[in-house]
Amino acid sequence: MGSVHLRRSLTLLFLAAALCVVAPASAFAAERVVRPVQTYSAGTWTIAPAGALTHEVLADPVAAPSAPDTGTGYIATKAYTPSEVGFAAPAITTGETVTDITLHTYFATGSGRALTVELRSGATLLGFILIPEGLPAGWYEVKPFGTPTLGQLSDLRMRATAVGPGTSTDVKVFAAYVVVSTTSPASGPAATGTTTSTTPVSGPTTNSGTGAQPGGTSDTPGVGGGDGAGAGVTAPITLPVQMLTLAGEGMLAVPLTCRLAAGCTGTVTTRLIGSATSARRRKVSNKKPRNRFRLAAGQSKRVPVQLDRRTARFVKRKKRAKVAITIAIDGATPVTKQVTVAARRGAARRRK
Repeated sequence: MGSVHLRRSLTLLFLAAALCVVAPASAFAAERVVRPVQTYSAGTWTIAPAGALTHEVLADPVAAPSAPDTGTGYIATKAYTPSEVGFAAPAITTGETVTDITLHTYFATGSGRALTVELRSGATLLGFILIPEGLPAGWYEVKPFGTPTLGQLSDLRMRATAVGPGTSTDVKVFAAYVVVSTTSPASGPAATGTTTSTTPVSGPTTNSGTGAQPGGTSDTPGVGGGDGAGAGVTAPITLPVQMLTLAGEGMLAVPLTCRLAAGCTGTVTTRLIGSATSARRRKVSNKKPRNRFRLAAGQSKRVPVQLDRRTARFVKRKKRAKVAITIAIDGATPVTKQVTVAARRGAARRRK
């Protein structure tokens, strides 16, 4: 009996020792908050109080969900003009890995002006939101398309641009800051599994992603209203039609409007969809052509798009077909909209 107890005790000790060896150490998590420290461009924005610099009035020592003072300390405009500020570089220590960054900004749009807010590193666009006109002041988040590098973190910037035609009340921006989240190997107190924030941010922010309204949820932006953009989301580029007409030589004139303050550069590809297409045809139509376009900020233009030969022939033969149009803006997630492409009237009679 004593030998049985001894064997059990030795087995338990062995298992405990093995778990101590293989159990991973808890990671040490931290957050750093950086605020505006430099003004790169003020445009024609009015600054309150007068004589202050843009980065000074936006560097309020406040964090969401607490609201900053809206009586003073803000920038305002009705005009299409960018204002750009730079943030202090976060002090990332050796061994830390950046896991996430978020730009938080508190603003109100005008009665006839939307606002584009871009998170940038120098001239590189990292992420953006476009918030519609007529919304009251609130906190908004801008997330990057991917995790920035340490080099990009050294030159973080925010660019705000009011967009929209007609008359409007002022767009006002009151505060901005960036939260940089990191992890590092466990050491000291972190080995017990606790987490620490070097600069705590109290409470959750009210919205996130590309274009979410306060209290809303974020979705992948679509192209135009109602194509996957989510409630209240305005896409970076819009395709405001459901039907297009096939012109000569398999060309489409695709109407696009750029909503991004930095302008829109990218490609348009098409794919024939529906039961009439075979897997082989879908594979061929995905290969070519790739139609390149460039639009200035706020520009609306009919972009010529060349269909592949199979799709063009199918439309001419069947008179109309469902086509998926994918618009890929450089540096952003591609978005797709389904449209009906119809053959031009009279084309068949002229061929006869």
